[in-house]
Amino acid sequence: MRRFVTTRALFLICMMAGGAATLHAVSCNVGVQSSVVKLNRDGLNLGPMASDASISLAGNEHEAFQLVISGATGDIKNLRVTASNLVNENGVDTLSAADVHINPVGYVKVEPNPGYTHESWTRWPDPLVNLSPVDVPAGKVQPIWVDVYAPAGKTAGRYTGTLTITGDNMAPRVVNVSARVRNFDIPLRGAFDGMCSSPSGPSDTYYHGATGAARDQLTKAYIDIMLDHRMSPGGALLDGWTGASSTGLAPRTNGVYDFSLAEKWGEYARARGMGKFVAAYTGTPGGFGGVPNPPTQAYYAALTDFLTQYDTFLKAKGWRDDAMVYNIDEVTSDMQTYAKQNYARIKAIDPRLKVFQCFNDTSGGVAALTGYVDVYDITLGTFPGTTGAARVAAGDEVWSCLCCWPTTHPNLFVDYPAMDARIVGVLSWKLGLKGFEYWDTTYWDTCLSHSGDKFINSVMPDWSSNSFAKINGDGLLLYPGPDNTLLSSIRFENLRDGFEDYEYLALLRDRLALLQAMGGHDSLVAQLLPLLNIPSSLCGTDLSFGSDPGLLAAYRLQVADGIEAAFAVPVPEPSTMALILSGATFLCLRRCRRTR
Repeated sequence: MRRFVTTRALFLICMMAGGAATLHAVSCNVGVQSSVVKLNRDGLNLGPMASDASISLAGNEHEAFQLVISGATGDIKNLRVTASNLVNENGVDTLSAADVHINPVGYVKVEPNPGYTHESWTRWPDPLVNLSPVDVPAGKVQPIWVDVYAPAGKTAGRYTGTLTITGDNMAPRVVNVSARVRNFDIPLRGAFDGMCSSPSGPSDTYYHGATGAARDQLTKAYIDIMLDHRMSPGGALLDGWTGASSTGLAPRTNGVYDFSLAEKWGEYARARGMGKFVAAYTGTPGGFGGVPNPPTQAYYAALTDFLTQYDTFLKAKGWRDDAMVYNIDEVTSDMQTYAKQNYARIKAIDPRLKVFQCFNDTSGGVAALTGYVDVYDITLGTFPGTTGAARVAAGDEVWSCLCCWPTTHPNLFVDYPAMDARIVGVLSWKLGLKGFEYWDTTYWDTCLSHSGDKFINSVMPDWSSNSFAKINGDGLLLYPGPDNTLLSSIRFENLRDGFEDYEYLALLRDRLALLQAMGGHDSLVAQLLPLLNIPSSLCGTDLSFGSDPGLLAAYRLQVADGIEAAFAVPVPEPSTMALILSGATFLCLRRCRRTR
């Protein structure tokens, strides 16, 4: 006859034997916090937390929350978090545990900066570390980032499952997870363009040994993580001309450029949703890029020869409409004449090539170059002081960008609140912007001088985020992980969530346009149209924005409910709709339709 010992009996036996110190000796608090909150390692102001997790997401969308371990009475060794499958209420469909991504949040060092103020923490949470298990010291806070992904076409409904938390010296804990999957998908390539303009990609300082197949693997990893966050790696992949010469992307033999490498990486990235990209960067005379000052005829001839050949290649691939020539970076008043000359020369090669112009001042540059720009890229902090709003009203394509200046909010610094990154999406919608450009996501090299660790391989690495212009996190949204891995960050996750907020609004707008064109749904359209107006409590055209993630979450749920209501109305097949809809709206129908 077998004898069974219950857990309670075993506990009593251990207590009598003096074994209480080794059996579940450590207790801790476990809670669920929003992904739009940065949590202090020492447990200051953790805010109210839920006991279980509840999220809402569309198909082809990520949605995250933080599982927070805090208040441990002793050191927790080998803490692990394991996800179950999430099962639909119909009992058949599932969200696989493989689509529940679990990463401990790491804390990097920051340095004081006289240009802006922040909470006086010496470490800030940011990198999502590829590490399991982790140890949690007594009294410290350890957030665990939990990201749930719903593949496109997933059956709508509520999916439920669990997260199990274990440690060598703690009793197992279980947190319930509920994910509501909506009846619509976010398109692979949406209405909003995000782009990194840097021509470098992951630094050779870090991955100097990666060549051949190893380098290809790293490049694919970079493309994958960028596009997974709706950010085109458009500078690093397809920029064939930087300043005064061609790049390694397109070697030249006997006067003919070889674009096979551009074809290889362009096809890989385009299949994964890459939109607009930098095809060439003209440089600044006497500055970055090696352009002579004044530019010579030989320089102009070389640039024209390259762009002519590249334009032919891009046309043959069907990519030309997304190709942009990046004119002078952050053009100043003394460079406006040269910028106009560049524009004219580029348009002479092919009037369909887009000229992308970045503005980072308030000295009237946007007004001065109106008519010489196809895509206006205006530093967000200076936008209210420019004529950017007039360009939006005129129907021009206007983007925003962020960098080390100005240091106003919102910005993407490590030591700024997470809401700064998240608000970019709805703020862009309110301002009428079509895209967002960031200058780099892997600018790590300057961090080496004050970091003991080269790679992020623990939750408390000796790694400083003080980067370009001694700004914490400027130019880096990804971190270097060991073994050629790239790690995301709290800022990059929130930036993507903001882009997805924009896509929700675009889906609702386009679906309502379909219903209006069909006729007979005036009441529903009138009910849902106000959702397209961003409440002033969330953000304003003066760049002000609220700090409460709950308000944004509630508004997002309202928009999602509105989209579901609009998508519940049957629409004719595309062939029929094409007879009554404009080409743009018809394209939206083809991209966004969900068939069940």
